[in-house]
Amino acid sequence: MILVHSRRSRDPRGRLRSLLTPGDVALIIVLLLASGGSIVVLRAALAAGEYCVIFAGDEEFGRFPLSKDRTVHVPGPLGTTDVVIRQGSVRVVDSPCPHRVCVSMGEKRRSGETVACVPNRVLVLVCSRRGSGVDAITR
Repeated sequence: MILVHSRRSRDPRGRLRSLLTPGDVALIIVLLLASGGSIVVLRAALAAGEYCVIFAGDEEFGRFPLSKDRTVHVPGPLGTTDVVIRQGSVRVVDSPCPHRVCVSMGEKRRSGETVACVPNRVLVLVCSRRGSGVDAITR
């Protein structure tokens, strides 16, 4: 019986190293840096919000400046959604929806950002008079 000793590494990292060339690694690094840089540029390009528009169902519930702190109680089919405007930002703090995704969305302060409570049909849109750089928003 003849035993043949394989030179192949059984280590998965060694296999990966043998598949990637230095050019592949350089390309991956460049793509990661470019995508991270584009996120920074896009966030900086968004104008700071000046007011928010709150929709209840298909109707506009109200427009509120982000410069004045307040709590807005927005009625919906499931109950009342509480929206807090504080220190130039807006967020949903309480809602009767089952998964409460809208509550976990956090504060929004840049023009074009939104918070949506889909089950309770409440939408909060941050706006600016200078525009957000967004071409269109569909409903």
